Amino acid sequence: MKMCKRDTLVQSAFVLAIAVLVAFLGSNLRSNLDRLGIGSGIGFLGAPAGFDISFSLTGFDAASTYGYAFLTAFINTCLVSLIAIGGATLIGMAMGVARWSRLPVFSDIGTLYVELFRNSPPLANVYLTLVRASALGSAIAYPELLQIANTTLNATGQALEVAIVLVAAFFSLNLLIVGLFGLIERRYQIGKSHG
Repeated sequence: MKMCKRDTLVQSAFVLAIAVLVAFLGSNLRSNLDRLGIGSGIGFLGAPAGFDISFSLTGFDAASTYGYAFLTAFINTCLVSLIAIGGATLIGMAMGVARWSRLPVFSDIGTLYVELFRNSPPLANVYLTLVRASALGSAIAYPELLQIANTTLNATGQALEVAIVLVAAFFSLNLLIVGLFGLIERRYQIGKSHG
């Protein structure tokens, strides 16, 4: 499909209008924040945190910065995620082996577990995934990041900036997990041609 000059001109004008609107809103936001005396930016990441993290692989203490607190929380979250993934893998393997056990009790428990998760309807599976990703993710996989974000927000009042750092950390962590599972999936493909 070939675009004519008129279509290109209309699209360019639309993009320019959006850019002008974003610039206006940004300027308006900046002037209102300055008028109210509310600071913004990510400069707070270099300020001393003033709180401890109970478990830290990085040697974090109260004199460390907020940025280092987020890094420590990210590393702790990765560690907890790896432990959870390992535990889930071990449970899955144990249930798979139990399914083939000659003892009826183990065989029935293993079969129930496998059939429950394998044969759940796709929509129910999507629902379980969404619930697990939000509720269990908040409770198990992301507690350090959320705790540090809440503490930083309470201490600095930088809600937007804390949210941006938190979203970037969640995105990075989820991208890492998806990439890792993609590598594992490609590594263990069976019966697929590679050409």
